[in-house]
Amino acid sequence: MSSTALPAFMVSKQLQLGRAGHFFQQVTDDFGAPFVLDGFRSRIAGIGPQIGFLVSDRGHAGLFGLKGCKEIAAQNRPRRVEYLADLWHLAGATGYGVARPRCHT
Repeated sequence: MSSTALPAFMVSKQLQLGRAGHFFQQVTDDFGAPFVLDGFRSRIAGIGPQIGFLVSDRGHAGLFGLKGCKEIAAQNRPRRVEYLADLWHLAGATGYGVARPRCHT
């Protein structure tokens, strides 16, 4: 199981700040050689900052985001710090990330 839903806040029309996080819980035992694993399950939680920039050009809009997470509460796995950059195309946007309602029949 994994989750990354944490709130973000619009600081300006183009800038978004917030927290990023994740949680992972292994629900089945590891298996294979060596047999000494005996039900080895891992769990981890991570939290850190995120920043997003909304961009718009010629009727197209997108979101560029940067996130960083420091893992805490590790069980049966090493802790790490991870970074993620993502780019989203906002289909049907009419400006800075505001989507136009669509009706499908």
